Amino acid sequence: MAALAGALYPDVFAAVGVHSGLAAHAASDVASAVRAMRRSTAPPHAQAAIPIIVFHGSADRIVRPENADVIAQGQLAAWAAAGTPLQPAAKVNATGLPRGVCTTWVDAAGTPRLEAWHVKYGKHAWSGGKAAGTFTEPDGPNASLAMVRFFVRQRLAR
Repeated sequence: MAALAGALYPDVFAAVGVHSGLAAHAASDVASAVRAMRRSTAPPHAQAAIPIIVFHGSADRIVRPENADVIAQGQLAAWAAAGTPLQPAAKVNATGLPRGVCTTWVDAAGTPRLEAWHVKYGKHAWSGGKAAGTFTEPDGPNASLAMVRFFVRQRLAR
C-alpha cells in the first residue's frame, strides 16, 4: 500500500517505505496480488519517481523476495526517465549485522533516493521488531530506525 500511495500521490508523500511488499500497480485485485506475491513480475505501469526504502527477507515465503528487486529496478528506471538518474553509493552490512545488507542509490547531490535492504534468512516479518511482537524479526536490522533516517533526508518537491 505504501508503494501505491507514493505512486498515486507523489505530491503528498516525500518518501515511502515498503517492507515485504509489492511494487505499485503490481496487482489490481486479490487474485492478481496473490500471483504477484508468488511470481514477482514487473507491474504493467511505469512507476513514479519517489524516494523509497525497501526491506525484504530472503526467506519470505509469503511475498517472494525478488519483489524488492522489482521495486528497486522500477525506481531506478523511473528516476532515469524523470531526468535524475541515480548512482549506486554504497553496499554495506547494516550496523555490522551479517544478516542485513543495504544498497543505496543517490542523486547528483548525493542525497539517498533509494535504499534496498536484504535481510538474510529474514521471513515475512518486520525486521528489528521486538521478540514479543507478532510477525517480527528481532535479529534483523532495525527497519523502523532505518526508515526514519531515510525519511528525514527527503523533501517534498515544490
